[in-house]
Amino acid sequence: FSQLYTRLRILLYMSSANSDTRLLSWGGFLSSNDAKAEKENRWILSINIVSREIVVIQHEQQHARYPFDAVLCCFANLKHENAVMIFWKNAKPPLQFFFDSASDRDSVQQILESIPKKAYERTATAIGCAAEFHTMCEKKGKMKWTARHLILCKSRILVFRDRDAKGSAFPLQMISLLEPNLQISVSQQYPKTVDIYAQEKHTFFKLKTSNEVKEFISRMSATRERMTHEAHAFAKLQMMKLSESKRNMMQKSMSARQDYVSRREISSRRFNPNDAGANGDSVRKIMLANGSTVSFKGLDNSSMTDLGSGGLNLKRKGKQIKFDKAFKPQKHKADVFLWGTARPPRLFPQQAATSVPFRHDDLSKKRFVLIATAKDGTHAMGMTDNDWSFVWGECNFTGALGLGAKTKSTLPFLMKALRKQNVVQVACSARHGVAVTVTSKAFGWGAKTLTGLDYDTQDPQPLAFLDNLGVLGVDCCGTHTAAYSMLNCDVYTFGMHGPWLGHAGSDQQGKTFGKVVFPQEVTGADKVAVAKVCTAQQYTLYLLSNGHVYTTGVNEH
Repeated sequence: FSQLYTRLRILLYMSSANSDTRLLSWGGFLSSNDAKAEKENRWILSINIVSREIVVIQHEQQHARYPFDAVLCCFANLKHENAVMIFWKNAKPPLQFFFDSASDRDSVQQILESIPKKAYERTATAIGCAAEFHTMCEKKGKMKWTARHLILCKSRILVFRDRDAKGSAFPLQMISLLEPNLQISVSQQYPKTVDIYAQEKHTFFKLKTSNEVKEFISRMSATRERMTHEAHAFAKLQMMKLSESKRNMMQKSMSARQDYVSRREISSRRFNPNDAGANGDSVRKIMLANGSTVSFKGLDNSSMTDLGSGGLNLKRKGKQIKFDKAFKPQKHKADVFLWGTARPPRLFPQQAATSVPFRHDDLSKKRFVLIATAKDGTHAMGMTDNDWSFVWGECNFTGALGLGAKTKSTLPFLMKALRKQNVVQVACSARHGVAVTVTSKAFGWGAKTLTGLDYDTQDPQPLAFLDNLGVLGVDCCGTHTAAYSMLNCDVYTFGMHGPWLGHAGSDQQGKTFGKVVFPQEVTGADKVAVAKVCTAQQYTLYLLSNGHVYTTGVNEH
């Protein structure tokens, strides 16, 4: 009778709130290998608070069901980001699920943590199990367009087979609005169609009129911005809930890591040993394990961490990278070393997956002076001493290599469009690339939201909005691009809208292109310029010539 009463109470509660338990569904993967390799092997994790069970679904088929009573506890995975581990009372192996965003992970964790307190129905309503927007549309498949029911619930877009709840008990697809690389725009290929780029692929939904398309995009964009602020507020609240001892422990471990990293960065003090003793500075030579010698000046024993044991009896921290050939000081050549998994495999077929760096003969013959890798992709670019730009690797987004619409995989290949442009720096991501010439002219190719162009392009195209700005350096990632001048503090960012652009506090706020706003003590200082800019998906780092580092973006890590 108690179980019957509980279920009756939940049913009355759900009906009064006009809720739908099918909407408590999240998409993701069951293993880290699936998340990295097979993007099509996606699963749906559904929580049914009426039947009190957790269901794992793929292609509308149930693969596993777990009752609420079997849940022992759940924790966020410390090794893999956006993953949660659910432990069971019957000692079965824990269920590990990889979500599209940290907010999805936190939502599921909140519901599961409320199960012992019998408060899961109230938590589910707070997280969102009521449709905020729904419409019938046509989804483009591999062969034809098919009618689908689209529902927006909080930060989740759920795609069902039809309106009938009995006929489509589980969603076919789930798209998280908080996915970092998500893009929603009007399709340039199909009329009256919304193009949603998520999970590294394009999904097309055709609506009835063009006005519905504009309304849908504006609603999704507003919801994404609102839910992003809510996710950041929740993360701050969780940090405030921690005890002071835990916060001190986290801060102490972070300080230890920063100190360790700063000690490793003493390699920036390397100099030419032929100039030793010019100013009376003490010089110390260290023999590394690979046989080469590195000279330093002005260092003491306490600061020489992780440099080797050449007569100093220092204990190494971490594993040393072993090269198959030792570097020869003062005889440096443009040798390129590779390790990891080959993309494409024919790039180095004899060593398709190796953890030991080896010299690549073909790349070493090209006399590279700069190499840039796609931080979130599987390809790279290089610039030779005669200002030629080469690209090699694989990509999922058409045009990311800059070699045309049909090229998604290549061995080292010359970018003929940049051959006569005197390129001084290149950068690339999984979806676009940028190059800067000696005359401060910029070129871009790939996704339009990242290059600032009005269209996707498969070949390098001039970025006219960067002309006459004195740009000499560039860096990019999967969310935005940064172009900067090394003569002053001028940094221009463009791409997907977010705090990583650094436009807050100015009239540029809300725009996708603008100038980074530095504090007054930076812009007013004499002889201070930007030395380097590094971009990441959710933040940007700025290194100034005086050694100071500034950052913009999500302060989560």
